Amino acid sequence: MADREPVEHHGPVVRPDDPDRPEPGGGNPPDYAAIRTHTFTYVEYHDGSREYYDLLHDRDQMHNLASSLSAVRLRELHTQLTHLTSCHSGASCWTAGHV
Repeated sequence: MADREPVEHHGPVVRPDDPDRPEPGGGNPPDYAAIRTHTFTYVEYHDGSREYYDLLHDRDQMHNLASSLSAVRLRELHTQLTHLTSCHSGASCWTAGHV
């Protein structure tokens, strides 16, 4: 399998009444964690939504294929992502990235 590279984004914690709150569509995405390889990108957002892009056929990530993945494949990707985002040492992170 291809090496996995974890990607995470943790947005600012803001209150709805905060005048500095980012506007919708203002370039500040919600919290997410992702796996990126040479062949795919898989994303899980904090709200539970998912994205999956086939980088061999869609380099610009324009066609989200998550809804077409099997439940088994989604579970595999979720497990891999969980291992990558919860590892705490070089050895465990190396292992998680090569599952």
